[in-house]
Amino acid sequence: MRTLAAQIGYQTVYWTFDTLDWQTTATHDSITKIVMANTKNGVIVLMHAGSQVESETLDELMTKIEQMQYQMVTVTELLQ
Repeated sequence: MRTLAAQIGYQTVYWTFDTLDWQTTATHDSITKIVMANTKNGVIVLMHAGSQVESETLDELMTKIEQMQYQMVTVTELLQ
């Protein structure tokens, strides 16, 4: 698939780590722990839109990440 995507002009991008927010056992604390342990320059965090626990955790995570002096950017910006 990567070869075919490249042949037609697409660039494939993978995530660095999964927050596991899709699991039925996911909690605010479990997601926060994963993000805080794995955040560093250049990571791509996989979260799932529509997950109730994800939506309840996202705002606080973004604040914590910014307090760690990281900046959130689009994938396009990250790849430049």
